[in-house]
Amino acid sequence: MLENAPQTTPVVVLEEEPSGGIPNAPWLEHLVAQLAQVRSGMNADSVHQLRVAVARLRVWLALGGRRALRDDLKWLRDRAAALRDLDVQLASNPPPAWASELLKRRERARKRMLASLESPRLRGLLIALASSPPVPQVRARIEARRIVHKVLRRARRTEDPHGIHRLRCAVRRLRFALEWLGTPMAAFERLQDVLGAVSDALAAERALQQTRRPDRAVRQRLRKVRRDLTRHSRAAREVWKQVEPLVLEMR
Repeated sequence: MLENAPQTTPVVVLEEEPSGGIPNAPWLEHLVAQLAQVRSGMNADSVHQLRVAVARLRVWLALGGRRALRDDLKWLRDRAAALRDLDVQLASNPPPAWASELLKRRERARKRMLASLESPRLRGLLIALASSPPVPQVRARIEARRIVHKVLRRARRTEDPHGIHRLRCAVRRLRFALEWLGTPMAAFERLQDVLGAVSDALAAERALQQTRRPDRAVRQRLRKVRRDLTRHSRAAREVWKQVEPLVLEMR
């Protein structure tokens, strides 16, 4: 944890990569750029891109077997994810009663995000990432295989949508790991889409269930979301069957 980091705004100086290592520079630069965008407007796209940058940097740390900073990146990701989930729900044309509640929740999440942007913890995190050495290729490939095995374990537990959501998280980490290693796989894009549809439907179901004064329109939307959840879950299992042989070859 970096609670006692310096109070001054850091100047992020990205170090050069020693031969053969994997530097974090591309996505650290993206993170810094998105932080500036979020400060200036906090629109849905900038929040989403911020979350993506954080997720990729967390995988970069994992590929290096580095535990330091993971909690700090998770803290920043959680702040962005809360906003992102609400933006997804607001973009789905929610019933008026639900939309009103979502807007109130988003405002609270926005204020928490703004406080995070000015925190010493964030400044310390950026300084620490900028001074982190590249991840050795050999270590990265070893850690990537561990992520492969985690994907395969989670794929055996997809009987319900929550299991599919956990598979999605593991698949996303594997996709990012392969991209860090310079070996992206287009086959994962379709899988991520269908797995993401399950996760979005789960988030919608949870939000609808938490609506304080559900009217008829909210109850109707909840029924629709649950039908969508069943449909998306079925599609996700089918697409996984197509991708599984490729993952098995990576063991």
